[in-house]
Amino acid sequence: MKILLAGTPDLSIPTFEKIIQNFEVVALITQPDKPVGRKKIITPPPAYFLAKKYNIKIFQPEKISNIYEQLKQIDFDIFLTMAYGQIIPQKILDLSKIGSFNIHASLLPKYRGASPIQYCLINGELETGITLMEMIEKMDAGDILFQTKLKIEENDNFDSLLEKISLITSQNIVDWLLKIKQNDFKKIKQNELEVTFAPKITKDDEILKLDTIEKTLNKIRGLSSNPGAYLILNTNQEQYKNLNGKRVKIYKAQKLFLKNALEIKCSDGIVYASKFQFEGKNKISI
Repeated sequence: MKILLAGTPDLSIPTFEKIIQNFEVVALITQPDKPVGRKKIITPPPAYFLAKKYNIKIFQPEKISNIYEQLKQIDFDIFLTMAYGQIIPQKILDLSKIGSFNIHASLLPKYRGASPIQYCLINGELETGITLMEMIEKMDAGDILFQTKLKIEENDNFDSLLEKISLITSQNIVDWLLKIKQNDFKKIKQNELEVTFAPKITKDDEILKLDTIEKTLNKIRGLSSNPGAYLILNTNQEQYKNLNGKRVKIYKAQKLFLKNALEIKCSDGIVYASKFQFEGKNKISI
């Protein structure tokens, strides 16, 4: 079975590698190189290096519609995307012989959009999962083929949950693709009344509003370690007073008192930051 892949970040790598090892991957589509880090070094996305490792043809279009004519020349049975980052036009979805499918990091119809892992944590969800769905032009709205649930632990943050979702997807994907090949699945339409959204995280979303302890801790978990929730320091704590007015990113915090931690006053109490980073400084771990 011949498969065309499209994906960009680390989330997709274990799953794509499992597919490459078990099926014939004819090409991989990923995003263009972008500036990364403080020095803004132009760097290819993680999926690019995976394709290079296995000598797979790579496309990096600004818009996927720009390579429509090239994709028409490729023979493939399934088009599979995971965290690619662009809406796929219907004319490209129609090129695959069996179908075009997307792996989404939530239990659809909850958390359609670019940031499902972050919003599950920010909203204090107790479980999440992955969905393999049929692709249509409307974002994350196609019929569901397969789902697997995953418990969210109290100490999970974005990094740990992304790793768990990436692992559980890679463990299921070969079986799911074989079932699609054998037509051994049942489509389930999404209930539009249950739809929630997880839009792309903006700079304003990164700001800690310091409302309740629970909401503050959940936001810190949801944005750690990338991009990181932040506040502007205004403190009487002697060891940090000289940095007042500076931005500080909070990567880890807790309810229990912690000596030398940065104390964050919420509407209903204090949380204690044990991992944080002042503007222009290295990260501090207590």
